[in-house]
Amino acid sequence: MQRSVSITKTVDIVMPVVGGALLLLAVRAWRPYGGRVVLRAVLLCLGYALLDEIHQHFVPGRAFQLADLGLDLLGSTLGAWLGLRLFR
Repeated sequence: MQRSVSITKTVDIVMPVVGGALLLLAVRAWRPYGGRVVLRAVLLCLGYALLDEIHQHFVPGRAFQLADLGLDLLGSTLGAWLGLRLFR
């Protein structure tokens, strides 16, 4: 049981990292010379994560968890920052 929890938490960080990096590319393509691309990408990821947590509230056996929202925020911030550094 403990192993599946650690796998789930790992996925909760890895997926937003990928999403943050991809959204950074999308935001930068949309406004290539605009500032705050990392902030915009992270806010879009946070909005998606919030909608996902609200959705989980209505699914039997699932629950809205602030910890998951925090992990999504951490992962998307890391992904957007890495994307900014890697995709110059």
